[in-house]
Amino acid sequence: NEFLYKSLSNLIDVIVRAAVRNRCWMLVEGGPNGGLLLLKQSAERCSERPVILVLDALRRERFHYATVNKNVPGSAAKLGYPHVQKVDELYRMQSSSNEDRAIAEKIKERVIEDMTEASWKKLVKNEEDRMKKRKKEVDATEKPPEEGVKSDELNITEEDGEVITWTKVDQRKVEVIKMDSAL
Repeated sequence: NEFLYKSLSNLIDVIVRAAVRNRCWMLVEGGPNGGLLLLKQSAERCSERPVILVLDALRRERFHYATVNKNVPGSAAKLGYPHVQKVDELYRMQSSSNEDRAIAEKIKERVIEDMTEASWKKLVKNEEDRMKKRKKEVDATEKPPEEGVKSDELNITEEDGEVITWTKVDQRKVEVIKMDSAL
């Protein structure tokens, strides 16, 4: 680990010094990661401060654009609007005629419902798998914890014993936030 750290640090030091010497800016795309830490340490060791511009990757998964965007074509087609293929088109439709706004709102609601169903199914499956694993781990003399999956509600027991109830309505709120952030 130390050899790898020193090798990468030396490489980044060379790049930073070359950028400073040639008065170049360094452009870094993406979110926080280990490479940025090494770059920061290297910049601090440099006698002159390099100009470093960090741009976050807006189309990454954590910004929900990609998730929403991949759901738009299927949801739009289910409603009879196969020509709507991207979030960008929904955005343009929202600032267009009243008819386009109404269609965009229908598609938006359908995307939210489809994403809620898909996420809920995934949550339920993950919780069922977790419960199966936990039942195997519980000693035969112990009483298994009170948790489970109901049709529209999950009861999840945390490590500290706290029971959290997550409902389909809660999941829908999350999907609405994803849609709003993508638009």
